[in-house]
Amino acid sequence: MPTTPAACSDTLLPPIAAARGGAEASPVVMPSVPIEPFGHQAPARISLRTDSETLRVGQQALLTATASSTVSGTNLAVEIFDETSRTLVGACPQGSQCTVAYAATSGVHKFTAFVTPPTTQIPNSPNALSSNHVSVGWLDSTITASRAIAGQGQGITIAATSTIDVRQSGRWLEIYDLTAGRRITYCSQGTVCTTTMKQTAGSTHEIVGYVTGKPEAVSRPVQVTWLGVSLSATSIGPKTGGTVYLKATTNADLGATPWVVGIYDQQGYLVDHACKTGTTCSVQAWMSGGTTPSYTAVIGAVPAANPTLIGKVLHVATAPATSGLVDIQAKSDAVRPTQLLWGVDSCKAFT
Repeated sequence: MPTTPAACSDTLLPPIAAARGGAEASPVVMPSVPIEPFGHQAPARISLRTDSETLRVGQQALLTATASSTVSGTNLAVEIFDETSRTLVGACPQGSQCTVAYAATSGVHKFTAFVTPPTTQIPNSPNALSSNHVSVGWLDSTITASRAIAGQGQGITIAATSTIDVRQSGRWLEIYDLTAGRRITYCSQGTVCTTTMKQTAGSTHEIVGYVTGKPEAVSRPVQVTWLGVSLSATSIGPKTGGTVYLKATTNADLGATPWVVGIYDQQGYLVDHACKTGTTCSVQAWMSGGTTPSYTAVIGAVPAANPTLIGKVLHVATAPATSGLVDIQAKSDAVRPTQLLWGVDSCKAFT
């Protein structure tokens, strides 16, 4: 006899009520071969029910199979099978009722109970008496993004999934932006809902898939970023000139992307070098007397046929690079240096 975590009892299936108004009662599905050879008083009917039609993934459904008479002394058993995964989930070699708590991995599973000689395979013998079918759905949601980082104005495709068809259960499958606090879109049927998101400014958003109803299901969030860059410029020294300290800050580490960040002066020259990793890029420039130059930070790709610029990305001393980055993803506003004047040490004693 297969071992399962089922509980067995002597509760009997109620007799079939007499039909009203002369209508015929529902037919009883009997085995094609009499089951008397397996013992006396073998069951003639078996019914299966569940306490839940939809559950969250990980929760258990209580499945109860009840026969019209006991299987004790018949060499038969009451068994419950998950026909979707083709596994035995509960078996009782005695009594008339078999109850088991069961959790499937995900999705909709169909169950059937049998009065059958003990077996671990779904019975296909004419000696087996079968019950009605019941279905239970285990609900979960996931979400994916076509890419994690994109340039401003570019699209990122978001796909949310449900393990059950939301139309069959009267639910909605939603894609929800936790960062913005709003629903992006929803689908009222199927198991997949997709949309394309675009942002015209640098930003990072956390997106989840959400299946409405009771119970509900919420996916783990996926994070998507549209690139942005800002620039600060500070000059320390006299007004007639001095060193300009430039710092570009991106909203994402560019290390795993095809792009770099570089700072350009108003004549289109790359200042010192471009940066590939991290979220900041700091370089220095010289400001000659009588001028107030402007600078711009740019996120883009290094031209494949420009060894001069490639050398500057790799921090190799080369001649100034006049050609810019290509495939521009984001650009800062132009900024002019903030002047920090030399001061007097306030702690120094006067003589």
